Amino acid sequence: MLSQCTLVSMLTLQDDVNRLIDPCWRASGNPFLRAAMMEAAEALDHHGWKWWKKHSIDLPQLQLELVDIWHFLLSDWIIAHPTKDFEALSALLLSNRSRATSLRLMSSPIISMTWICFPCCSFKWACSRASVLTSRCLAKSWVDAR
Repeated sequence: MLSQCTLVSMLTLQDDVNRLIDPCWRASGNPFLRAAMMEAAEALDHHGWKWWKKHSIDLPQLQLELVDIWHFLLSDWIIAHPTKDFEALSALLLSNRSRATSLRLMSSPIISMTWICFPCCSFKWACSRASVLTSRCLAKSWVDAR
C-alpha cells in the first residue's frame, strides 16, 4: 500500500517537475483530469478492447500509461488542495475519515476506468508499481533538469 512518506515524496517531486516546466503551473489551468482520461484511453489501446480482433497485451506500455495517469492525478490533487503542506495533503488523501477526499478518489472516472478495464492489473498493484516508477522517473527528471 502507498505510504504517507512515499506520497509526500511523490507530491513534492511532481510539484518540482511541474515548476521546472512552468513556474506558474498551478495557475495555468491545465486540465489534468482530462489528460489522465486520455492516458486511460491510450492504456485501453495497449490492453486491447476489440473483442473481434486477436490482440496481445503490451504490458510494459500499459504500465507506462498507468504511471502517466498517476502523474496527472498527483498534479490534480495538488491543484485541488492549494496547500504547500504535502504532509497534510497526503494525510488527507490517505485518510478514510475524509469523506470528500474518499468520494473524490473513489468516484474518479480514471480510477474507475482503470479498475474496470484492466482486470489483469489490480488497482493495488497499479498504485504500488506507479509509486515505484513515478518516484524513479520524477527523481531522474528532477536531477536531470538541475
